[in-house]
Amino acid sequence: MIGIEDNKPDAVEAMRKACEKYAEFSVTALKTKYPQGGEKQLVYALTGRTVKMGGLPLDVGAVVCNVGTCHALCRAAYEGRPIVDRVVTVGGCVQNPANYLVRIGTPVEWLLDTSKGLLPETKMLIYGGPMMGTCVADLSQPILKNNNAILAFSQERAKLPKASNCIQCGRCVNACPLGLAAKDIVVAFNKGNVELLNQLHADLCMSCGTCSFVCPAKRPLAPSIALAKIMMKNGGKK
Repeated sequence: MIGIEDNKPDAVEAMRKACEKYAEFSVTALKTKYPQGGEKQLVYALTGRTVKMGGLPLDVGAVVCNVGTCHALCRAAYEGRPIVDRVVTVGGCVQNPANYLVRIGTPVEWLLDTSKGLLPETKMLIYGGPMMGTCVADLSQPILKNNNAILAFSQERAKLPKASNCIQCGRCVNACPLGLAAKDIVVAFNKGNVELLNQLHADLCMSCGTCSFVCPAKRPLAPSIALAKIMMKNGGKK
């Protein structure tokens, strides 16, 4: 079963045409919704099966592979070729935004130079997308197999909004694709209560950033939960 968001009609049509001769394949245009590409969300959207909290897609008879993984498997099986390159998007505040097929190990600086350099207003660089990306600490750092993008943010885009007190609206809970109570997890983290963090299943957070995005108080919920997960691994030490 192949799922493609419906804002990519050309891709949907191309894949349907490619699968015409194979009855065992189906291509579904899925509603464009973040994070539609999450494993559990994708399994539910395509099959209607629900993966229980703490479970894996295999528990409901499903295996999820993204396009890059499928391509890598094909190369490994038919060409005997390991993963040596990947497609990386360079976007945001750069002179020439583009997609590049680059060797793993290519320095970030080379990609930026190939994109004609950063714009003067650049303030921050991140690996990945705007919701789940992490900061690029050094331009000499190499591209790894899990790096799919380099985004340059301006001062305006990089500035964090001023946070205020939680108003208990519950939007973070309703928006969480896994049904986690972000506001309660953050309270437990601030108190250093690892037992409560376990009860709230904080370790299951996929760091999609949806809770922070919908919070009217502009609280940094997702980063706090990421720190809570580290604290849980360290036995209660922040």
